Amino acid sequence: MAHWRGELLHIHVAPSASVPMQTLAETRLVAGVGVEGDRYATRRGTYSNKHHIDRQATLIEVETLEALARDHGVDLAPHEHRRNLTTRGVALNHLVGRYFSIGECVLYGGRLNVPCRYLEELVGKKVFKPLLNRSGLNCRIVRGGLIRTGDAIAPCDPALLDAAARSANEAFPLERPPEAW
Repeated sequence: MAHWRGELLHIHVAPSASVPMQTLAETRLVAGVGVEGDRYATRRGTYSNKHHIDRQATLIEVETLEALARDHGVDLAPHEHRRNLTTRGVALNHLVGRYFSIGECVLYGGRLNVPCRYLEELVGKKVFKPLLNRSGLNCRIVRGGLIRTGDAIAPCDPALLDAAARSANEAFPLERPPEAW
């Protein structure tokens, strides 16, 4: 198994669609549901009518935000990108179909996130095209628990997971992400 280690930099939730993201130092991930207090866990998000198992938690790399500023002159702060978790040192695009841990929790990379034009409207910044293929990762929460900023993010050997939880997760095949909206 690959050996890498990243870090959880930021945690954000929004209780309903379109409201500003709230910055948290810690939160609970609920297996099979989502990020406690977030709009998609409670089905109050903009795309909740298009609910999908892979959108229980959303992640984006801080390196993407740095590249937006450097290469496109667009400053997108961690509370603006509308993803739940901001990481450093994690190649999220490589985690589709893989298990990984954040603190005591285990997530499964379900599909790449796709940018939406709605985000451009919400933040008033031209981010749609620069985020194509770099918009983050949509995940399933396989083992819930508490996460905190500063937690390590690392690969997780699937053989070490509870067999029932692993079997339940793998009963849902990976799907291609929708086209950009």
